[in-house]
Amino acid sequence: MKNLIINEQQYENLMGNISHKKMFFKYWDKFGGKVDDNFYKLFGFKNTKLDNINKSDVIRFLREWYGNDKAYDKLKTLIEKNPHVVNNCGGYNFKFATDIDEYNQEDGSAYLNIVVLLNNSYVDLSLMGGDVMDLKDAIKDDEIGWEIRNEVQDCVVDYLDEITNQTGIHLTISHLEHI
Repeated sequence: MKNLIINEQQYENLMGNISHKKMFFKYWDKFGGKVDDNFYKLFGFKNTKLDNINKSDVIRFLREWYGNDKAYDKLKTLIEKNPHVVNNCGGYNFKFATDIDEYNQEDGSAYLNIVVLLNNSYVDLSLMGGDVMDLKDAIKDDEIGWEIRNEVQDCVVDYLDEITNQTGIHLTISHLEHI
């Protein structure tokens, strides 16, 4: 068996991580597993960091707090609530359906298939000098369609970030289509 040698700074970082992790676990024991802006403010995060801990570390700690199986069960429950509704994300209002394409328990990540449902969906373009437009037409528009598709994807990513903050599982879109 080899001895592991670490320097004083590495030791302090390790001890700090353990200390913060214990605080986070106590918080989640009392208030439930969720990470949001209030959580980060309460613990004094500045510019996405607290000492040597970043937000990705917090998400990993949340998954550890749940345990992999429970975190995945919570993810499945939240993902299966189809359709998901996006309201007023930069003027976009639409629904989307999703399912889990792949889950990697080892690194706590999941890849999702997303289908944006264009019926009864719209985008308010009044800030850009336009009107309210049917999302199906906006996506097909030769001038702005590419931008609309990117912004719809950004809204989906923002929505999925909220699920990550409740499960501790990083979510990535593996396939996105509009119907």
